[in-house]
Amino acid sequence: MAARPGPYSPDGRFWWDGTAWQPVQPPPQPQPQPQPQPQPQYGPPGQQGFQQPGFQQQGFQVPPGYPVPPGGGMPRTPRPRSGFVLLTIGAAIAALVLGGIIGGVVGLTTTKPRGDNSVPAFAGKFPDAKAQYLPGVTVSFIVDDWMKRANKWKCVKDPKTQDLYSRAKSQMKCEPPDDRGDMHVDIEYDADDKVKVVEATCWLGVHTKACKSLAAMMADAVLAAQPKLRKQAQKWAEQNSGSERATTIGGIRLEADLNPNGMKALPAL
Repeated sequence: MAARPGPYSPDGRFWWDGTAWQPVQPPPQPQPQPQPQPQPQYGPPGQQGFQQPGFQQQGFQVPPGYPVPPGGGMPRTPRPRSGFVLLTIGAAIAALVLGGIIGGVVGLTTTKPRGDNSVPAFAGKFPDAKAQYLPGVTVSFIVDDWMKRANKWKCVKDPKTQDLYSRAKSQMKCEPPDDRGDMHVDIEYDADDKVKVVEATCWLGVHTKACKSLAAMMADAVLAAQPKLRKQAQKWAEQNSGSERATTIGGIRLEADLNPNGMKALPAL
């Protein structure tokens, strides 16, 4: 006995063979009979009214585990999409053009052009060549008056200047007379009245009295040409010698260092 065909689509044109929907072959024409017999009706086999829980679409019942064909088992004639696409593109172009016109009108009527075509003026104190040197500081005062006359230190000119960060033409090194090597003062300069850097370094320990005194005396020396600011610079250097703070007094920037401990004077550009 041949296997019974699976369930049919609502229009009766397809039947499920267990793996795919197959077209229904037309039934053979009935042979002439003395009396007419009713034609067999094709419909879903099995129990009438069978339904799968959770799925019923357009009166079509699917047994559990069977895949549903696209559109719920009823073949549909595809609609032409060209008209819809053209309509959509036309609507988008019209919206963009209308939006641009409205935005331009609103922008012209509600805002003013920004910006200034005039060339900005230079700052009142634009840095010049003199700004690269410490104001009022001279090599003769630092070396002769402070180092030699006041402290009996010895100073010699160091011929190695190619590695100087300041790119100064000359460098002077000053050390205590006993050659103990625990502190020194460096002066980097282009000429006697063109000093770029004065740096005091101390290896006797952070916050020691000797290192604090060296930093304070250096700050006092570089501000000697500005008597009203000498005390302020000396006090700040003494209080901050054991830190990495910095300040500007009288056009001179004082920078404290920890490794190695010391104080540096630079032009306040």
